Amino acid sequence: MTKHQMVTMRLHRNGVILAVLLALVMAILIFAAGYLTATIVRKPEVRRVVVNAPAAAPAKPAAKPAKTTTPVTIRAGAFATEDEAKALVQKLAANQFESRIVSSETEEGTALFLVLVGSYATRDEAMRDMSRMEQNVGINAAIIPAPAP
Repeated sequence: MTKHQMVTMRLHRNGVILAVLLALVMAILIFAAGYLTATIVRKPEVRRVVVNAPAAAPAKPAAKPAKTTTPVTIRAGAFATEDEAKALVQKLAANQFESRIVSSETEEGTALFLVLVGSYATRDEAMRDMSRMEQNVGINAAIIPAPAP
């Protein structure tokens, strides 16, 4: 090789090494920036808007709505198969809860088997039993209007 070719070869090799190192550094920086922006949790900006409403005449106190005496029940579960519903009834019976299975049908025609517990005159009575059921049995229940007999 001639001297001229040797210098060119060294410059070329050094240029390739430098380009690879720069690309590697850039890749690391881009990765770090992506990682950091993904882990930063930004709080949503809250804007308060004050609207000056015209002064209204003082409203008369609303009469308390009459308490409804519609009986309520606790829905302990809704299942696609009767066997699943029966298993929950047995679990509830083991924890001193009387329950029953009521079959229902959705608007699409799918059969549902509801597990209902008790019939209560007030929502407060149902809430007491529901909280006891959630603690003892470990299920999330809901209070619903009692179905017609």
